[in-house]
Amino acid sequence: PVFFGIIQQELLQMIVLRIARLTDPPKSAGKSNLTIRQLPEKIDDRLLRQKVTDLGNAAVVAADPCRQWRHRKIAHRALDLSMGVTADPLPDVTRKKISGAMSGLAEVLNAVSSHYSNSTTDFPLISDLGGAVALIRILDDGVQKKTERIAGLKRGELAANNTHRQGL
Repeated sequence: PVFFGIIQQELLQMIVLRIARLTDPPKSAGKSNLTIRQLPEKIDDRLLRQKVTDLGNAAVVAADPCRQWRHRKIAHRALDLSMGVTADPLPDVTRKKISGAMSGLAEVLNAVSSHYSNSTTDFPLISDLGGAVALIRILDDGVQKKTERIAGLKRGELAANNTHRQGL
């Protein structure tokens, strides 16, 4: 459980950082940022520019919990938050909020793509590969295969593919 907890926390922080980065201001510290907020100024079509601006503003609002986590916990450690004495706690960063922020980003990108390429992209958060039960089955299959291989070696059987991984 500890290992998977660490992986879950790291993946959550990675997603939060990327959402925050994609909704950064067009410039910071005098340097341009690669962000959805750069898009409107690059668009000549007045109606599309307004649509992208509105969708971008909505995406920034949806990403606010991610931005707060980046600024106050991940990238910087707010002293009052770290000490547990803050009157302004961090908002929850739930799967629903992350999905909402990602949907907002997808809407911006698809508005531009639809206009210029007449196509859109489906940006799902995750695919359902079976979850924890499927992972346990895969790990169990690996342990069973290793046990069979060791038993074969003890019997003096050395399979031709014993030193090579299949499919690699």
